[in-house]
Amino acid sequence: MPKWLQRTLIVLLAVVFVFGVVMGIYAQPVPARNAALEAMKGSASVTVTDEATQIVYAPKVGSKKGLIFYQGARVAPQAYSVALLEIAA
Repeated sequence: MPKWLQRTLIVLLAVVFVFGVVMGIYAQPVPARNAALEAMKGSASVTVTDEATQIVYAPKVGSKKGLIFYQGARVAPQAYSVALLEIAA
């Protein structure tokens, strides 16, 4: 194998490795802050249920309306709990 081809392959493998490491770090979700985790406990007027595939913010007084909220990428679903608790109230 020619030396130039060998060097090119080594550089290409190094670039792919560095890209993989950077993407592995970047892909970690942003965790929820303390205020959001506190809001996950619910309030006097809203019950919060954290299930495997969804988090339900249900008013303690019945309501016939609902909202489906899809969180953004790389953000923990619990991070939105402060705003969603206010909407559900």
